[in-house]
Amino acid sequence: MVHRRRVPSALGALLVVATACLLVWIRCSAPSAPDRLPSALVEPQARSLVLSLSGNAIMEDVRILAGDEFRGREAGGTGGNAAALWLFGAFKRRVGGVSMDHFPFLFRAVPSHDLYVDSPGDLRGSSVLGYSGFTAGGRYLLAWCGAGSLEEVEKAGSSVPAGTPWVALMRRGSLYLGEKVLYAQAAGARGVIVYNYEGGPFRGSLVWSDRIDPTAFEVGAVSITREQGAFLLGRMGMTESSPPGAAPAGTTVYMRVSASCEWRTGLNVWCKIDGDEEPGRYVIVGAHYDHLGEDPSLPDPVYNGANDNASGVAVLLALAEALAESGDGPDASVVFVAFSAEEHGLWGSRSFVAQHPEIVRNADIMINLDQVGAGDLPGGGGAGDRLYVEETASDDAQWAAKLAYGCALDLEREGLIRLGDAPTGADAESARRPGGRAGPGRVALIPCSHRTDAESFAAAGVRAVGLCATGDLSPLYHTPEDETETLDPSKLEAAARTAALVTYLVAENGRDLRVPRGPYERCDSPAPIKPWTPPAVR
Repeated sequence: MVHRRRVPSALGALLVVATACLLVWIRCSAPSAPDRLPSALVEPQARSLVLSLSGNAIMEDVRILAGDEFRGREAGGTGGNAAALWLFGAFKRRVGGVSMDHFPFLFRAVPSHDLYVDSPGDLRGSSVLGYSGFTAGGRYLLAWCGAGSLEEVEKAGSSVPAGTPWVALMRRGSLYLGEKVLYAQAAGARGVIVYNYEGGPFRGSLVWSDRIDPTAFEVGAVSITREQGAFLLGRMGMTESSPPGAAPAGTTVYMRVSASCEWRTGLNVWCKIDGDEEPGRYVIVGAHYDHLGEDPSLPDPVYNGANDNASGVAVLLALAEALAESGDGPDASVVFVAFSAEEHGLWGSRSFVAQHPEIVRNADIMINLDQVGAGDLPGGGGAGDRLYVEETASDDAQWAAKLAYGCALDLEREGLIRLGDAPTGADAESARRPGGRAGPGRVALIPCSHRTDAESFAAAGVRAVGLCATGDLSPLYHTPEDETETLDPSKLEAAARTAALVTYLVAENGRDLRVPRGPYERCDSPAPIKPWTPPAVR
């Protein structure tokens, strides 16, 4: 038998305290272990909610919303209003209570335009960009402006002989369309021609943020295909690598843009699932349902907008239905909103914020779903196998982004969402953006773009975050080729299950929820749009 001497009680207590302090010091000094939110995923209610969401089932709603019968879902138009009524019925059947809000928004209609070099039709399929200004019909000298940066546009303008009316030719990409046009307008251009960075036509809007006055654009702006851009450069005797300036051969185009502004009525469709414990506390989930409408001059005239944003709205519906059928209501109330007029400058989300101050003031988080279904394309390119988490400019952007980022990583580790092994195409390009970060899975954190409906809530002080599968780097963005067949059901499922887990956690725990520590590569601050001041700011 081994005899041990008893340690005096005071000394024993001291040793216990010392040991405890040592263990705390070791734990604090060691690298932080990842927070995988296991308490949420092992809870039957959370796991059941997540597993009830199926990408293949969500695709069925995408097919309906992206169908030709809604004619591109243009806000305030026949197709957009028909889509709003369909959503109203879908929410009513699947969830119960549903509301529809009306709001006015400024729509710049474009009844007619002309653009040609030698004869009408040689630039067939050109399209006027949303909120374009006016260009009086006539011949204009072409000036090459590269990507449309301030320096390029000023250099091109300075090369034009004094008193000669001119229009700017530039390629799409690098800067927002409205930014390019405002630079050209300030430099004296009478119009702007933007050609696509991929084959085929595209449409877009010059208003990308609620900071931009939609009446700021005075000159006409037209989009053409990449092939037509190469044709114009060839006529000018120039290439994309040529320095900015007027064409040495003095090439001209005939251009006319006739536009008019009108006030239209937008429709937001939303429903609410009341909380069991704290009905006055809210989680908001949103997605815009409007798209670009039609262009009768194109072989395929309907901009169906399957990824942008039938995908986000279909996920929104699926999550609302799953939560309503879960059998156990959330602690906090959850609001699901389908916004209109996002493509015209975030009008729908801004109006919801203004019309429902009580909900917004007591919202713990806003989760935005925009372009969540894009997959790789045949022959390469596309979105890659990555789910993006986008910060906003709110003070608590890091909290919301970390939470969504951690939930997506945790779901991937648990095998509850499937993402690929390597980014490709637009996904790889996004990972190279300043501030872009990729985690150990295939979840990428990207900085604030100031272009999604989440930003309207961030501006009102709500912690907001966006989920997306791609953005305007996709070659199908704002083209008629954005069809249901290009979507990946696993992407829809990943976005839906991530949004569901975030919704569950915040509804149950509130804004005091501790977000994951890692592994997490931070964007230290949301990236600004650009260090510039537009000529007209709201």
